[in-house]
Amino acid sequence: RFEQSGHQDDLERAISFHQEALDLRPPPHPHRPTSLHDLAYMLSKRFGQSGQQDDLERAASLYQEALDLQPPPHPDRSASLHDLAYAFCKRFGQSGQNEDLERAISFHQDALDLRPPPHPRRSETLHELAFVLFTRFEQSGQQGDLERAISFYQEAVKLRPAPHPERSASLHELAHAL
Repeated sequence: RFEQSGHQDDLERAISFHQEALDLRPPPHPHRPTSLHDLAYMLSKRFGQSGQQDDLERAASLYQEALDLQPPPHPDRSASLHDLAYAFCKRFGQSGQNEDLERAISFHQDALDLRPPPHPRRSETLHELAFVLFTRFEQSGQQGDLERAISFYQEAVKLRPAPHPERSASLHELAHAL
């Protein structure tokens, strides 16, 4: 309901229930990675609302734990890599620490490697990897990062034909990179 209404009380209750579910799924419970992911996701949502750095830090930690419980060839590993990369990208936006940006790039690249064509979420990962590479280009001026970002944006656009709901975002970012 929070996703539709934006009511903070719903978000707080969801976080509380996800925490309770996680507490009931200690290692090696087979659904612990799902509980870790779901709690991290809601904490990320709250971070987006409040900007509380603690929520982002905890989300990154939970995503990391979920990833650690999903060694290759676990089918959800690419999603955990993607989500962890996104958390580090957000953290870079807050901290400006290059280490966070480097980790975001590395995790997105690892996720992309696990999402070969025709993976349904490949375009999303291409777009996000291009974004962090372009961000690093803006920081360092490394031409190779710009070229890779453009290439990944172009591939994302090809995988998002009209009327794909995210096509405009990839076109916008590609135009910005060019």
